[in-house]
This record gives sequence, structure tokens and C-alpha cells, in this order.
Amino acid sequence: MPGEHVYLFGTVGSNPTLSVLIFAEYKLKGEINIPAELVAAFKKNRSAEKKFFSLPPAHQQEYIEYIVEAKKPETRRRRVEKALAMILGLPPKCRIKN
Repeated sequence: MPGEHVYLFGTVGSNPTLSVLIFAEYKLKGEINIPAELVAAFKKNRSAEKKFFSLPPAHQQEYIEYIVEAKKPETRRRRVEKALAMILGLPPKCRIKN
């Protein structure tokens, strides 16, 4: 899906001599494709599903991208667990057992 390209220019910290040009692509509103692993996790944890869908679409997309960028199934599973914990506001070390 094409997005709107935006370039941001700013300084790094309080040092005005260090400047940075940031390229960002903002996705247009539309359908969000939820990975099967996350759908399965939501079926087991309805409160996480409710909280996920109460998030703004941009935040939902960040979680989804975090999960689908993983190449190995084990990594995707771990990332789903970690994402659920973050969505539910659990401490970082806390894992959800499926």
C-alpha cells in the first residue's frame, strides 16, 4: 500500500552541530492484515484482543510489523508473546503461557 513520504530534519540531543535527516513513510488508512499467529493468540486471550483494537491504527500496525518481520516461526511466536504482554501492560519479563 503506498504511503505519504515525509522528510523530517532536526538536531540530535542538545548539540546543534549534529543534525539528522529522517525519512518516514506514513501509511494511509486502510485495512490492517493481522498475522495468523496473532489471531490465534487473540482467540485465547480476549482481553488482549479488546485492548489491541482499542489502540490507534498506527500502533496496531507497529505491533503487526514487529511480528511479521521475523523469519523463523519460533521468533514469530516469541514476538507474539512479547506483543501480548506489552498490549496488556505487563512487566517486560512477564510471559504469557499459551
